[in-house]
Amino acid sequence: MRRQSKIQEAEIVSAPKTSGRAKPGANDGMEPGRKRKLTRKAIIISVLLVIGYGVWDNWQFLWDQYVIWQNPPSSEVMAMAERTTMNDYAQRIFYASVPQLNDAATFNENCTNNGSELVLLGCFYRGKIYIFNITDEEIAGAMYVTAAHEMLHAAYVRLDPLEKIQIDAQLEMMYEQLNNTELNELVANYEESEPGQKHNELHSIIGTEYAELTPALESYYARYFDDQDAVVALSNQYKQVFKDLENAQKELEVKMAGLKAKIDEDMTSYDMELIKLNVDIDSFNKKNSSGGFVTDAQFNSARNALLARKQALDDLAGQIRVDVDQYNEWAEEYNKIGGRGQELNRSFNSQAAEIE
Repeated sequence: MRRQSKIQEAEIVSAPKTSGRAKPGANDGMEPGRKRKLTRKAIIISVLLVIGYGVWDNWQFLWDQYVIWQNPPSSEVMAMAERTTMNDYAQRIFYASVPQLNDAATFNENCTNNGSELVLLGCFYRGKIYIFNITDEEIAGAMYVTAAHEMLHAAYVRLDPLEKIQIDAQLEMMYEQLNNTELNELVANYEESEPGQKHNELHSIIGTEYAELTPALESYYARYFDDQDAVVALSNQYKQVFKDLENAQKELEVKMAGLKAKIDEDMTSYDMELIKLNVDIDSFNKKNSSGGFVTDAQFNSARNALLARKQALDDLAGQIRVDVDQYNEWAEEYNKIGGRGQELNRSFNSQAAEIE
């Protein structure tokens, strides 16, 4: 199971239907005594299952404590548990999964995205959790969310079969209610790269990235987090960094496109008017040379008109220069934002970070 992200949500699947019950007293072809024996057996089996899970839970607790004792969590790992408000039970699951914070090269050795185009931030593999170390503080929240995401994978595989069926049904219902395009695309990608793991992935995604849950799921995730909303807030914070950069670039694109259209129109107008002005100046000079102006008033009027047109063209040229400077300033800002985005992507993507 791997945590993937975009940089940064579905054909409805129903829960299996159970067969209908016979009416009380209906003849099902079995003797009443036989029915009672089956009922007693069912009770005995249920009791044994409960006892069995009780013994398993106790054994799991002792094993977890042993693993943690053998592999004490680092201060960085404990900080992840604290930032995501993992309670004692979740911390035990997390620490018993021996979480590792890996650099790009080590992470890429431990985790693979199976050819997926999405960015891989963590994985739960053979009972251990691996997390890519994001060093950029502005998006470090993704690392904490990944820790919670992978812990929930470890928690999911520990669910007993009956509870897993119930939780899967709740997750499916929540998934259908959300009907979120981004989540749908993410789940489709997981189903391609990890067939059969839809509910396992939903268990981690919904638990760390969505705050408006059904009462049943709110109660369920309280089993792991003191404040599940805090985990979602961390998720939203790092995603917002990318969204802000994207929105800033889109805003600049619109402004630059509008200004460029204006500059192009003004330059076309300037060129055309300059040609006309030069023709008229040439005509004015020829007329003056041939004595075409009878009075000084006629001369001054024609000359002043030409000077006014020249001044208008000079003003237009000045405005074009101002607009070009503004456009270049926005272009520089646009490229700066793009550069910051590339920095974040390199910090966010273990494959890109390793290439560097």
